[in-house]
Amino acid sequence: MERAVENVLRLPPAPWFTPIAAALALALTACLAEAQPLRVAHDLGTDGSLHSYAYGLNEAGQVVGQGGTDGAFMWTAASRLVPLGIPSTNASTGYDINEHGQVTGVYYVSGAAHAMVWSPTSPLVDLGTLGSSGSIGRAINEAGAVVGSSGRANGTLGAFLWTAGGGIVDLLAGAGSEAFGINESGQVVGWVFGTGGAQHAFRWTAAGGMKDLGTLGGRNSIAYGINDAGDVVGYSETAGGATRAFLWTDANGMVELPNLGGTTIAYDINNGGAVVGLGYLPSGLHHAFLWTASGGLVDLLPAGGASAGYGINEAGEIIGFSTVSGAFHATLWSRPLDDLTIDFGSAYGVWTLQGGGPWQLVHNLSPAAMLVANLDGDGLDDLVVDFGPPYGIWAWRNHTNWTFIHPLSPTKMVAGDFDGNWRDEVVFDFPGYGLWMLDGTTWSQLHGLSAAALATAKLDNTPGKELLVSFPGAGVWVYRRAAGWSLLHPFTASRIVSGDFDGFPDQIDDVLLDFPGFGLWMYRNNLTWSQLHGLSAKHVAAGYIDKTRHVDLVIDFGAGVGIWMFTNNASWARIHGQTSEGLLLADIDSNGTDDVVVDFGAGLGIWAYRGSTLGWSQVHSISPDSMVVGRFH
Repeated sequence: MERAVENVLRLPPAPWFTPIAAALALALTACLAEAQPLRVAHDLGTDGSLHSYAYGLNEAGQVVGQGGTDGAFMWTAASRLVPLGIPSTNASTGYDINEHGQVTGVYYVSGAAHAMVWSPTSPLVDLGTLGSSGSIGRAINEAGAVVGSSGRANGTLGAFLWTAGGGIVDLLAGAGSEAFGINESGQVVGWVFGTGGAQHAFRWTAAGGMKDLGTLGGRNSIAYGINDAGDVVGYSETAGGATRAFLWTDANGMVELPNLGGTTIAYDINNGGAVVGLGYLPSGLHHAFLWTASGGLVDLLPAGGASAGYGINEAGEIIGFSTVSGAFHATLWSRPLDDLTIDFGSAYGVWTLQGGGPWQLVHNLSPAAMLVANLDGDGLDDLVVDFGPPYGIWAWRNHTNWTFIHPLSPTKMVAGDFDGNWRDEVVFDFPGYGLWMLDGTTWSQLHGLSAAALATAKLDNTPGKELLVSFPGAGVWVYRRAAGWSLLHPFTASRIVSGDFDGFPDQIDDVLLDFPGFGLWMYRNNLTWSQLHGLSAKHVAAGYIDKTRHVDLVIDFGAGVGIWMFTNNASWARIHGQTSEGLLLADIDSNGTDDVVVDFGAGLGIWAYRGSTLGWSQVHSISPDSMVVGRFH
């Protein structure tokens, strides 16, 4: 059986695929000859002054930095660039932001620098100093611990760690030093004066104290960023006198990263191992770069101007600055497009429209079901495919390799990061065997019953998501990996969809449930129930239709009622009078908002709705068996 599976699942370069690919491309209304770039740069603007710089961002896409005249700012897709309004005798700066919206940085009192923590819901906190009148906060973790540097009474500069309970603490007991990064376990990185007055990168832990990370053979090194695995990035001088970015790990020590031809500095690393920084070209300009183990070094601004990359989140969004009309503007680099993966049935197989084009064959078999999940935590989605009996479940990893998962075919599957490690686990509903979770290569049974509906949601501020399960005749239950099962509602729901429909700053998902006979109900902020609509839905999709902070809904109420949008947690608008065979939301034109992608069935095919101005356009003339959306590039 294994040999038969391998033979079927191999991707043969058969010549009959060529005309199908051509037909698919011709049916696309705007087929691109080349794939889109790896990242698209978005100008975040300024506060009205000439320059702005972005230094920190969180998983919600909130960006902080320095805007010029008004100082520290926060940028979001909804509100754009807004000054924090910190009273300061000089321009304040936001250097980092955590998931709770707490910002650390610096403001000025009578011209003296003071490290601070700003929060949208609490008064500004001055972190104090190590004895002098100056300090700067550089990084903040989810627990609210801040690291930075401060002057001491004796005139030296010292790395500090600040916590709400312990105040400001001299981290390295008097040694000349600065701290620039902290991870979720409290590991701190920066530089410290070593033997002979050389600067050396360090990593500090509460249990083990300071560890000198050494150099690339030269005299000095500095560490700027650290991820939750304890991997460190920064720069070091080499034995030949060059300045090069490094990646330091427990396993390999300090390793030089590739360069763009000159001095290179790495400023941040995410949990997937993606590194960002700046590198000088032979021309003398410096450009922002992205480095990954699989993709190597990528220049984020290959044409003209100067730029720098200062931070990266787990979604792969990068912030820094770039040249705009002769000035420096805060910049956000994001993946350009969502990738549509479409099962065109047994005659054509599964295809993906990556980055707007061209079409790529994924597999010649038509699956029973498909699911998108980030299985390896690298910030890119993988495709989980149930090929049905007798082939079972396979994963298409990094849009390249097929790996076998399980011989049985599930009735349902859902993916989510349930333990907060930035890697998705997958829950499968196997008929007769109940619910099982796959975490990496480890299987565990969650429940002996099968489900009527599965979904994931972020219901509180603890790490990871929660699993929502509707059991036939037994109601809707919540599974928390650390706490087990709890009842959410005694009625059985036929459909569950989650999203932050009322927007930030709470960053807690609301849950839409379809109770047959009772319509659509919303469970908001893990607290209250309210009816959204008296009708049940045929299809529901959630995403960002406009540039506001609210997650929006597109709902197909079926024949006679049609397809409606529910936007900004308030407004209903019908976009089509016909019912669909399926729908989803995806940004397929790289404008920063989701398009409504609808399968209208045989004879009509797939269409995209891009708002009242652009209206409807055909994506493909063939009606698919199923569609999913992810980001595979």
